[in-house]
Amino acid sequence: MYGIINQALKLHICEKYGAASWKKIQEQSGIDLSNFTSMQRYPDSMTYQLIQTGVEVLNITAEQLIEEIGYFWVFYMGTGGYKEIFTESGDDFLSFLQNLNYLHGRVKSILPALQSPKFECTDISATQLRLHYYSCRDGFSPMVLGLVKGLADWFKEPVRIKHILLKERGDDHDVFEIKFINVESNRET
Repeated sequence: MYGIINQALKLHICEKYGAASWKKIQEQSGIDLSNFTSMQRYPDSMTYQLIQTGVEVLNITAEQLIEEIGYFWVFYMGTGGYKEIFTESGDDFLSFLQNLNYLHGRVKSILPALQSPKFECTDISATQLRLHYYSCRDGFSPMVLGLVKGLADWFKEPVRIKHILLKERGDDHDVFEIKFINVESNRET
């Protein structure tokens, strides 16, 4: 993975849990890098090790930490060095989700060895949609959950999200059912 992922992990942990927690994660993982170079590739095993050690140090589940990183990622990308690509990817929640592959394509032009996930929106209606997530990496579907929650907050679009198909349970890929809350409540009144 590129260093930008590890850098976001570090920043999230420092902001939410404190710099002392990050230092402890570094020490216990044996990964003693003060900074990650965003455009440099690091072994996937390094990221997995940092997450696993983070789980132990922070006393949370891997799913919780990875989801938190996904949520943090939205605001990290939306306000940081990739702001232009982020803002070009959609003016609202739905268009942004529909343009996730476009966004990854733009990032891949900067980071050519990027192994980006693929997304597909289906069953789109006024009240809901299904977001399909395909990845060559295992264990990152909670990041998508965090991303969707982060994007919903970014675009001020209240949603309910349900993970209905899980690759880790043997399904071909992950599928998230996303329901628009404002639309539902308006229909009920």
